[in-house]
Amino acid sequence: MPAWPESLQLLFDRVAARLRLLAMARGVVIAAGLSLPVVIARATGALSLAAALIASVVVAMLACAWLMWRSPRTLMDVAARIESRTPAAKNLLITAAELSARAQSVRADVRDVVFRDAADCAARIDVAALFPARRVSASAVVAVALLAAGLSVNGQWIARARDVIRAGAPGAPSIARVVVTVTPPAYSGRPAQSLTDPERIDALAGSLVHVEADATADHVDLIGIGERHALVQDRGVFRGDVTASADGFIAVQPFGTGDAAGVRRVISLGVTPDRSPVARILAPGKDLFVPTATATLPVKIEASDDIGLKSLHLTYTKVTGSGENFTFKDGEFPLEITRTSPEAWSATSWISLASLGLEAGDVLVYRAVVGDTLPGREPIESDAFVIEIVRRGEALGEGFSIDEEKDKYAISQQMIIIKTERLIAKKATMTTEAFTEEAQIIASEQRKVRSEFVFMMGGEFEEAAPAAGGDLNEEEEAANEAELLAGRMQNNGRQDIIAATRHMSDAVMLLTNLNPLQALPREKAALVSLQRAFTKSRYILRVLTPRERIDDSRRLSGKLTDAAVWRRTLPDVPNDPRTTALLGALAGVGRVAALAQYGPAEANQLASIAEAILRVDATLAPVAQAFAQAGASIAASKSAAETSSLIDAAAAKLSTAARRGLPSASQSVDPSRARLLGALSDAMKKGSVRR
Repeated sequence: MPAWPESLQLLFDRVAARLRLLAMARGVVIAAGLSLPVVIARATGALSLAAALIASVVVAMLACAWLMWRSPRTLMDVAARIESRTPAAKNLLITAAELSARAQSVRADVRDVVFRDAADCAARIDVAALFPARRVSASAVVAVALLAAGLSVNGQWIARARDVIRAGAPGAPSIARVVVTVTPPAYSGRPAQSLTDPERIDALAGSLVHVEADATADHVDLIGIGERHALVQDRGVFRGDVTASADGFIAVQPFGTGDAAGVRRVISLGVTPDRSPVARILAPGKDLFVPTATATLPVKIEASDDIGLKSLHLTYTKVTGSGENFTFKDGEFPLEITRTSPEAWSATSWISLASLGLEAGDVLVYRAVVGDTLPGREPIESDAFVIEIVRRGEALGEGFSIDEEKDKYAISQQMIIIKTERLIAKKATMTTEAFTEEAQIIASEQRKVRSEFVFMMGGEFEEAAPAAGGDLNEEEEAANEAELLAGRMQNNGRQDIIAATRHMSDAVMLLTNLNPLQALPREKAALVSLQRAFTKSRYILRVLTPRERIDDSRRLSGKLTDAAVWRRTLPDVPNDPRTTALLGALAGVGRVAALAQYGPAEANQLASIAEAILRVDATLAPVAQAFAQAGASIAASKSAAETSSLIDAAAAKLSTAARRGLPSASQSVDPSRARLLGALSDAMKKGSVRR
């Protein structure tokens, strides 16, 4: 069987490929027409650019696939398409295609003649001229260009064109870039910081804020809280300065011909004040009571500041005398300062009591004084501590108070006993100075417990005052004992109270004489006497808590006529300027959010809302930033959908802030209703109410 002519097969292959390419080109043209709804959705902001591109590509692929599926695929189809445009072929190509499919049913000589004549005809056919592609290709290119142009148009283009038409001029005032340079005060030693198009500025109090606005405008104003001035123009750049003194904002407003306002830039401003330095005395770090002025005490100090320290001193005040003859002498101890960093210092020193000439009854008050690098700020003092040279049996002089130690338990008679037991247990491991100091402190606390207890009892049951020489006044004691013998004080616990105060006095004397072993039984006896006094005739009455109080209006003891209709009273809305301003700003946001498109007027309105928020409450800087971002979105010609989402988010934050100033609904319950419910419940339990 003769072979199928190669020239004829080549013709059919070229025609089939040509027809597929033409089908793809026509599919692109058809897809461009079908993508018109996608272009409209993109222009209105309903679709993003990525989504619109994906939708257009999908439509084009479907159209091309459909047309290619309809293009000729078999030899008969291809031959028919060629014969339809080549009348001179006289059906030779179709006949050759049929014989190729049914080669066994035709004589060989006839088939050879048909194949030879068809091959000669195929050699004379120009495929490019027979199926021209220039017009279809041009149409596809134009369709793709129009589709790309349509997808590039969005709502911001329309809004910009509308604003240009409204302004009546092609060049509306606008700000291309804002550069802010924050220069901290010279004393801080901090470097300057430059920011481009910032949303928020954080600056140290007293910093110089330099603003440079690259704008297309006749003039530009710099607006802040409490000030407004025009920026100076220099070679197309507007420059100006403002001092950061308090939290707020700065706004840059461009103006064109005839004072036509452009889109305003609002930047929130956060000002950090220079904190005062802090000094702490770590050692000794507490008030001391010493029996003699011979000790030398080491002192450790720490000082810190957020910016830097200037000076550190350890000063003292020596108090001598008594009564109305107190004398005060000030001085300063030398320090060895270690500067770990400009913000953290440490120092050591020594307090030599012998060199100060202190005597029994004298008091030394010492404190650390630290200076700040901030010009004009007064030095800051640390907590003051006291060193008292105590006489036997005396407490700290009146006019000076002892701050309780952080780890000290609540002072009570039971804790006095515990501390005395601990002192006795660790006496063998303590130095003489430490043991003396601890015993004097416990004695002072025992005096405090005794004096507070006597004060609580009104001073009525204090024991007889001691006479000269330390002995009790026998006459006063005999008078009290006569009352005891008569039985007039037996029932109210007065005898136990007097015994408790006497035991406390004995314990104080023994502790002062450094004899805690003998003081411990007296302390325990005082505790037993106090407990016995508290249990007699309810000497100290126990007050019922509100939860324990008896409600005489319950338990079916009330009258049904007392029940009344209860209505919740609405709370009065306070006249809060902050809440009123925030609610007004929220109403303005609602008017902007109702618009379908946004322009410079809406951007300026959002900037004004951000300014109003910062004016009323500088702590709402994040809320103001949200509105500033929405205004910047309009200025950047972003889609209406994206801008609308930013406005909604900012409005939600503003609503939350405004809601904090509104009163909440009252949760009170009508008392009569509560009584009625209680009575009804009790009656139902007893079965006396019909159901």
